[in-house]
Amino acid sequence: MSTDASARAPRWTNALLDSMRQTADPVADAVVDAIYREGSVDAVNKMLSNIFRSDDPIPPGMPEVAARYFEETSKLPTWADPWKISAGERLFTRVGWSIGGALFCASLPQAYGSAHGAHVLIQTQGMTRHVNQRIFETAQFLFDAIDEGSMAPGGRGIRSAQRVRLMHAGVRHLLLHRKGQAWDSARLGLPINQEDLVGTLMTFSVITLESLALLGEQVSAAEAEAWIHTWNVVGSFLGIAPQLYPATAAEARDLKLLIQSRQWAPSEDGKMLIRALVKMMQSFLPFPARGLPIAMIRRLSGDRCAEILGLPTSLWRYGIDALVKGMSPFERVLGAELQRRFFAPFTHLLMKGVVETEREGKQASFRLPLALRRTTL
Repeated sequence: MSTDASARAPRWTNALLDSMRQTADPVADAVVDAIYREGSVDAVNKMLSNIFRSDDPIPPGMPEVAARYFEETSKLPTWADPWKISAGERLFTRVGWSIGGALFCASLPQAYGSAHGAHVLIQTQGMTRHVNQRIFETAQFLFDAIDEGSMAPGGRGIRSAQRVRLMHAGVRHLLLHRKGQAWDSARLGLPINQEDLVGTLMTFSVITLESLALLGEQVSAAEAEAWIHTWNVVGSFLGIAPQLYPATAAEARDLKLLIQSRQWAPSEDGKMLIRALVKMMQSFLPFPARGLPIAMIRRLSGDRCAEILGLPTSLWRYGIDALVKGMSPFERVLGAELQRRFFAPFTHLLMKGVVETEREGKQASFRLPLALRRTTL
């Protein structure tokens, strides 16, 4: 693959994304298929259980073919730029708490707005029976992937992405081979297909950048491009097809909007997921502030997303809008600092709740990244 970003710039069309809905991940799928052939569906379930229960870089008890996969897929892609990766990590170091807040109020809600992707989450049953645990695992993955040194040889970010990739293949195999429950690939696409994968990647990359702007955080053009590049590198370890990577933040926005135009739709699955997410966030807040989660979702994800997910209107949202719109031109120059002061306690309370909550069935507590341990909650 060329190291020239412009040489990799894709041209996204509905036809391309239609084909991506029928494309999975041949590398990881081959590993799971081999495990199934050598054992049974129980062997696949055991592998997934080991991945869920352990935070070790390579979970214990992996079949030999899976252990070999971890070694064979551990190198950075040839086009990865170490300087940009370092710059992306430094952005996380600088505004990590706001990025954590964006995960809960923008990344996850906008992912749930995709009806077909939400259906996969519900079908795995992990999001309904162990919703907090699945959300915590997503936060842990985000933090592992972008923390300092995460993409160094043997780095935790690389291992975390490899584990998620293998988990996706395991879930895909189980959904496609359920007895008496045929998966409708013609209508839904393959489970965890390439369009859904890159759409999720956009929630961590460009949607995070958009949220930082709404939260009053200043991000330079160079930082934004580095952030997009860093998540492209993470995407390579997740098995996302190279032709789908956006080369710039502007391209990432185009891809995000195209996928949302194709996939956003009201669904009972999405509504179930967002209710669980809001309930979890509210549990971390004092009673007077429990209207904030919906207000923040509406602010960071937009009213259309909130309405697709069936969220009610929020008096808090009107108050936030009035605060921002009521600023004079001079005050808007200082508005970033005002917004940071307003939103910071909310994001800190959310992340404090995540860190202090017991993780269901996990062998380790939530691991706060180095970048965030240097600041206080």
